[in-house]
Parts: sequence; structure tokens; C-alpha cells
Amino acid sequence: MANHCWNWVYFTGKKEDLQRLHDGLRKAESLNAENYGLIWYETFYTALGLEPPEQTADVYDEFGSKWLDIHDIDMSDEHLEFSASSAWSPVSAFLLKLSKASILSLSLSLKSVVVTSEDSLPVQMAKRLTIEPTHMLNTNGWLETLRV
Repeated sequence: MANHCWNWVYFTGKKEDLQRLHDGLRKAESLNAENYGLIWYETFYTALGLEPPEQTADVYDEFGSKWLDIHDIDMSDEHLEFSASSAWSPVSAFLLKLSKASILSLSLSLKSVVVTSEDSLPVQMAKRLTIEPTHMLNTNGWLETLRV
């Protein structure tokens, strides 16, 4: 498991869908201002525009990571992009949910750093995915096209 992950995210879609995504992310950040605006636990649901369920699933299973720290958001009429760091694993499950909830295409690049001991050098892993609203991850974690 990685100690720290970097996430570079690029959404494309309709202006109003991008604005809804932007507003949801900013609202989620504002709810945790005392912790520098980290998105985590229930605020993941806020960013999705949903109420948290009474009994939540494991945060790693549900969203991919414990928290997300968005560094910069750049938005135009055609795209929204941001860089962010996350705890111990990428937030790919959360980003897929954002894409689906907002009806947006998603391109993401992930970089994880794994440190096996204090004496060893970090091992870096990188992955780049482009996901359209018609894609999903199946139960084995493989990307597949949804049948419409």
C-alpha cells in the first residue's frame, strides 16, 4: 500500500455539469475548513451531492482513500481539472463516482510512493486512465465498458 498518492484529474463535459461538480467540491472543502479543507468521510458524499447513509461502508472500499486534499482547481466552460493528494491510496473510486454523478468524462493520472522501510528508497508507481461516463470498474477492479 502506498504511503501517499498524487492524483491529477481532468473532467470534460457540459458547463452546467462542470459547475455543479465545482460547487460540490468547494462545499465539501468548506465543511472541513478546520482541517485545511480536506475532503473525507461524510464530506465525500457532500461533494457527490448526496446525504451520507446512516451506516457507511469502509471509506477505502467506498472512495479509495481516507481523505483527499485538493491543491488547485482550474475550470473553463469545457473542463475542470485539479491536482490533489490522498492518504495511502488513490481516490479512483471517488473520482469514478464524481464522473458518473456529474455525467462527465474523466481522465486521471495517479502516482503513488511506497516506502518499505526507513532505510530503503521509495518505489514509485504511476498509472494513467481515461474514463468516459460509459465505463465502470468491475468487481475485479478492471475497467470495462457499460452496456447501454
